[in-house]
Amino acid sequence: MKSTSIVLATDLSDAAKSAAVWARDMGTRTGLPVIAVHVVELGFDNWVHGRYQISVDDEMRRKVEDEVAAWYRQATGEPASKAEVHVGHAVSELVDAARTYDAAMLVVAATGKSSFTRTVVGSRVQQLISMPPCPVVVVDPISFTLAGAPRIAAAVDFAPTTPEVVGVAGSLATMSESTLILTHVFQPPRMLGGIDLMSTEQVAETMSGAEQELATIAGAQLPGLEIETAVRAGDPAPGLVEFCRAERIDILVLGHTGHAPSARELLGSTPRKLIGNQPCTLVIAPTPRGEAG
Repeated sequence: MKSTSIVLATDLSDAAKSAAVWARDMGTRTGLPVIAVHVVELGFDNWVHGRYQISVDDEMRRKVEDEVAAWYRQATGEPASKAEVHVGHAVSELVDAARTYDAAMLVVAATGKSSFTRTVVGSRVQQLISMPPCPVVVVDPISFTLAGAPRIAAAVDFAPTTPEVVGVAGSLATMSESTLILTHVFQPPRMLGGIDLMSTEQVAETMSGAEQELATIAGAQLPGLEIETAVRAGDPAPGLVEFCRAERIDILVLGHTGHAPSARELLGSTPRKLIGNQPCTLVIAPTPRGEAG
């Protein structure tokens, strides 16, 4: 990780505390400061069209930032390096904060709502993962600590984003001294009515080829790192859920779908489906700069 901070998105809810603990633990491992960011949400349409203005003077901002800092300390037992309050559209403000602080990762919780503002997670997560400014970490609310050496896997689909996915996963595995598993879920093509278009032998041959390609990627991108490979057949989203649970994976790194938060791109994405049935903490790798559309 060559960046200079970890940005934590919080709505000050109990649900977001798991993300705070994860960010704290990662900050300890990497030596990076944790910046806790709370966004007072205006809503996208109102934010774009400037239908109303909210005035936040210095005294009010300091008061709310003190509340954010106190929440983080209560959640983690440690002080945040910095606490900030932003007013605007949550996704845009979080993207700006991640870029401003050259974030190694943007950490969010999967669910949660505060008592006085709309959550910046939940549906907002779907928008963030479609345009991640850096790796976006969606913390598993059940198993969210980073004790010991976490089991890490990278979901490889051989798309153009594969080098970024493998690079992020490799960095995490190196930093935590963990074994990395490169996994690919192959979905054999079928016609309507469930008619298979590939024979059993063809499926086996394709899966064997995928194993070899994973090994080639590991040798090229991750020399010297302990790597395992695993290829499964089935639908990618449920296949990855089953794999993560069977292998007790703590962190799954995968790519995102699309470059903008449109309904078409989000509804069909594997990350969206995984967040809806989250098997572990997910890390959504960004598109390398210069390749985003």
